[in-house]
Amino acid sequence: MPDAQAARRPLAGDPGSRRAALEGLATLLRRRGFTVQTAHWHLTAVHTDGTPLEVWCHSRPEDSGRLWFTHPGGTPLAPADHPAQAATHLLTTLPNTNPTP
Repeated sequence: MPDAQAARRPLAGDPGSRRAALEGLATLLRRRGFTVQTAHWHLTAVHTDGTPLEVWCHSRPEDSGRLWFTHPGGTPLAPADHPAQAATHLLTTLPNTNPTP
């Protein structure tokens, strides 16, 4: 029987889980000043300075198929069940941007 933590993880094969994870991240980014559009398995966020960022949601076989937010090339940002961590990472990579807790 899976443990409680594993039961809460978004399932890679469930399109609704991927979509829900992206929508959760989109909400956080909008609160931090981004204009966000979601499409299928990724989102595009544009910050107030015009810098576009693209984030994908993929399963990672090396993490038992757990969903992760990634850069377009597949570089991991944060687990999909930690959208605040991904949002903070995106904010800290933009020039002249201070993340808000």
